[in-house]
Amino acid sequence: LNKAFLPKSDSSVVKYHLIPQEYLKDAILGSAKIIHTMCKDQEKRTTCVETLCRYLDNIRLNLEDEKYQKIRYHNKAFQDRVCSVKGGELFLEACGFKQKLLDHNGKEEQFYVLQLEEDKLNDETLSSYTELLKGVTPVRPSVDRRPQVFRATAKVSHFDLPEDFYHLTPEEIKKEQKVRSETMEKEMMLRTKIMKERDGVKNVLRYYR
Repeated sequence: LNKAFLPKSDSSVVKYHLIPQEYLKDAILGSAKIIHTMCKDQEKRTTCVETLCRYLDNIRLNLEDEKYQKIRYHNKAFQDRVCSVKGGELFLEACGFKQKLLDHNGKEEQFYVLQLEEDKLNDETLSSYTELLKGVTPVRPSVDRRPQVFRATAKVSHFDLPEDFYHLTPEEIKKEQKVRSETMEKEMMLRTKIMKERDGVKNVLRYYR
């Protein structure tokens, strides 16, 4: 698949943009990837894959019997197991199935009919289709950390701050005066070394909050 860098919130674009490109290059591989990537319901996905493989295996084991090369489109099992999964019909079409009107119990109905070239209607080709469908892996976007290193320059020590940054509000002045008064009171008291160290740590932490 083509590489694309996307923010995490847009990672779903992989499904709707990259997979169709893959489908255009190789319809069988692309449609198989759509099935395995788009369908999040594992049971439903497994049923779809098994049903498609069963269709192809029946044809492969009965190459001379045309009844296995037709699938009635409105058959409930076909609708539930294949059509309800994105990519299911695309895979059939990639394998050579085409929609066609055929007589069914005296009236015309839509069917998928296999119309493969004679040289492809063989055990080897059909087996390769089922193996690919069962073995393909879903498309999963990977996280690109894209680490970057920035070199320090002389400008690091230069800060452009507005003039009012250095102006203290009345509340800040009162708070600072209170801290200084408490500090002076403590200095006049007899305190142990541990008490002094503890107060020193508090003063340091005050500027990091």
